Amino acid sequence: MQSVGSVVVVKMQTSQYSLKIGSVPPRCAHVRAMVAGRSKSAPRRRGMALLLCLFVLSLVSVWVVDMFQSAAIYQSALRNTIEYEQALYLANAGVHHAVAELESNPAWRNTVTAGTYPATGSYSATAANGSAAGTVEITATGVAGGATRRLRATILVN
Repeated sequence: MQSVGSVVVVKMQTSQYSLKIGSVPPRCAHVRAMVAGRSKSAPRRRGMALLLCLFVLSLVSVWVVDMFQSAAIYQSALRNTIEYEQALYLANAGVHHAVAELESNPAWRNTVTAGTYPATGSYSATAANGSAAGTVEITATGVAGGATRRLRATILVN
């Protein structure tokens, strides 16, 4: 026992092991592990949160891409349906145009066409003598976008 001023030194001990920077001495590892909330034997799970976040992010990304693809397919199908109906109405307009020509001149046998309706659509109708006496066959074609519809009507002319 030594006395140094007013402090008494009983015995000093030095450790006989070397430490790496950032490491924990073996005597203190269990204390630090208990402070961190896990026991000394519990496995370390470093990076688990990052992997979980990446997995969730990839799932959400796949879901969003699928949602956008479904919306694009739905929009394309809707556009096709609209063009299909517009082509039908344009072909019907062609039949009515040909009937109007026949009402003004019962001997008329020709083709009528119209300009573009509505923006990208058009129609044409052709009137020809029918297979039965006194009938006229009208064949009309309506085009809207990429859709084409054909109508055939048989008209009795007196």
